[in-house]
Amino acid sequence: MLLPGQVVPVPARSHEAVTALAFVDRGRTLLMGGEHGTVRRWDTATGQVQRTFTVPGNWATAFSRDGRLMVTAR
Repeated sequence: MLLPGQVVPVPARSHEAVTALAFVDRGRTLLMGGEHGTVRRWDTATGQVQRTFTVPGNWATAFSRDGRLMVTAR
């Protein structure tokens, strides 16, 4: 569980600006969208990428409450 003020160990892997962030599963997962359409799903405990998606023109990203669905929009 992610606690208030806790630092998430997510290494920088791109020079693209982050345009969207969403936490799910009590802070165990971070969804990060970038200006070039890259969306990454991170494990916040390990800092490892779980999955990478390409969504052209991504500006908004959200997870369903259970973390099974992801929505992106321009």
